[in-house]
Amino acid sequence: MDQDRTRIAAIKPMARSKITNRRHMLDGIDGRTAVARRFRDVMRGLLIEFEVTSEADDLLVRQAAVLAVTSEQLQAQLVRGEAISVKVIANLTGQLRRILADLRQRNDQRGPPPPSLHEHLSSFGTLLGDDDEEDND
Repeated sequence: MDQDRTRIAAIKPMARSKITNRRHMLDGIDGRTAVARRFRDVMRGLLIEFEVTSEADDLLVRQAAVLAVTSEQLQAQLVRGEAISVKVIANLTGQLRRILADLRQRNDQRGPPPPSLHEHLSSFGTLLGDDDEEDND
């Protein structure tokens, strides 16, 4: 999966879309409205939580953010006393739950990140620079 993201990153930024470069969230949306800012916040949080590395996961996160923001808007309408369709909010909630479960499962399948160089070397019982101190004596 990382190879796909690397190939995409290898393409010059001028040849990629503004959405791929994250300069725009969606086509024709400038991102300055309160809803757009909330969408961006939810999306950023999900990207961090699920450590997204593939385009497919990125699309799932985008869809989850849309569903979450739409659900929040419907909840606000309900609290204001406006009529909303219970079927619509139940459907949105179910779809959001399924997408988040898929992302969680994909994230769990990746396993833990590989150890850092320092962790790997310390597993041998030595640290960088330990040999240098012994040679000076």
